[in-house]
Amino acid sequence: MHEATSQTDPRRRLPRVIPVAVSASLLVLVADQLTKSLAVNRLLRGPTDPPGPFRFRLMANRGALLGMPVPIWVMFAAATIIATIAISSVTRTTSRSIAIGWALLLGGAMGNLVDRFRHRPGFPDHAVVDWIASNSLPTFNLADAAIVAGVVVLALSSDPRVQGPKSVVRP
Repeated sequence: MHEATSQTDPRRRLPRVIPVAVSASLLVLVADQLTKSLAVNRLLRGPTDPPGPFRFRLMANRGALLGMPVPIWVMFAAATIIATIAISSVTRTTSRSIAIGWALLLGGAMGNLVDRFRHRPGFPDHAVVDWIASNSLPTFNLADAAIVAGVVVLALSSDPRVQGPKSVVRP
């Protein structure tokens, strides 16, 4: 009986979602930065059009969503707020899907923020590297895709115990 209780006790499950969230967030950040470095190195010579729905072309995005002009301090503040909410939410949930949703958001936000402060030879400073293009979407990167996926995962998650960073699962 004690063993069954420990499997359903939220305090026993809580530590399991944190490593999952940390791993997912770091995976997004590393994959995003690696693919952006490859894109800058290979696409400075020009775009690539492989078969399929996507083309690869290098774009410097100095703005926010869809290139809206926003000062860099606003981007930093937004990323800090997202990080705070994501970390708070992950530490308060036992739901893996919610933890992964927030981790995808965090990894994507951090990936794009790193670009703002990273110097890449041949690429404008303080710009996000966008490199995946299609006919129906604006040019984007893996961080952008992770942010969208995180929002979708959170929207589809039906864990009634978590309603943003205010809810607390722990007693």
